[in-house]
Amino acid sequence: MINGIDVSSYQSETYSTSGLSFVFVKRTEGEGYVNPKASAQVAHGRANGLVVGHYCYPHIADSGAADADYFLNHLGSDLHSGDVLALDWEWYGQAAVSAAEADAFKDAWIARVRAKTSGHRIVTYADRSNWLNVDKNSNVGDGLWIADYVTAGKPRIKAKWLFHQFSSSPIDQDVANFPSREALAAWALAQPAPKPTPSPTATYTEDDMLSYLTIASGIDVDIPVEPAGTLAKPQGGVKNGPMWLGLAAQGADASVAVTFHTAKGWGKPTTSTLKHGGGKHMIALPGDGSVDTIRVHSTGAPLIGYIVGRQVA
Repeated sequence: MINGIDVSSYQSETYSTSGLSFVFVKRTEGEGYVNPKASAQVAHGRANGLVVGHYCYPHIADSGAADADYFLNHLGSDLHSGDVLALDWEWYGQAAVSAAEADAFKDAWIARVRAKTSGHRIVTYADRSNWLNVDKNSNVGDGLWIADYVTAGKPRIKAKWLFHQFSSSPIDQDVANFPSREALAAWALAQPAPKPTPSPTATYTEDDMLSYLTIASGIDVDIPVEPAGTLAKPQGGVKNGPMWLGLAAQGADASVAVTFHTAKGWGKPTTSTLKHGGGKHMIALPGDGSVDTIRVHSTGAPLIGYIVGRQVA
């Protein structure tokens, strides 16, 4: 990991860069405030070899696109190739908004910045409470910047992160999950992967079996979910249409706990009783591609598992 800081108008234009590899500089707040020290703070970071990021503090009840426009319009010539752009997704002391409204702001801000600054990495800053309790879609652009004031590099979340703000004393201190400054700079320069064009609407059937597996009793069995089901590689398929996991008890009745894993970690297990000879118990998987692993734990009897469903037209 490498060290960095984030600064605003509260900090000096010539902050210490000793031992640092990157700096994030506050540029704007909402649609009415510009950090008067920003340009000097950015120039100071560049002069000392730091990877530079620019961040926007939102007014969460505003339009996400409008806040993004204001932010971008005030970067001017300070925006260089390889700079990282960040949304500081917090709104303490502002008017209350729902989780859905906060998510909608975040999504609109990221989409607007992506559309107007092709080639720049975008990250989203969130404190642990907002990440775990408000965020509902895990959309952070190109990476998560998590704030959790614990040991550096050990935030108490299960999702992947790129930056961790671990302290605010005597200044906001961060680490980045890169082996070197050069690795961070190379990542920042890389073109973000374009989003795939959605596939045409297709027809699916529950009768095509894609994968068959045995599940022993008394242990956790993790079943990976592939990103797409095709005729050539039919395993999984959550992102390619409706899929189902079928479970059948073997030799005796079984109590079965099924848990889905997403980018935000493991969900809550759902428990069912499977009767021996009672046929397949079908579990529908979300069709949005959010699940990457299914954990099955059987008590009382082993299971036969079937992954079924296929694009057929």
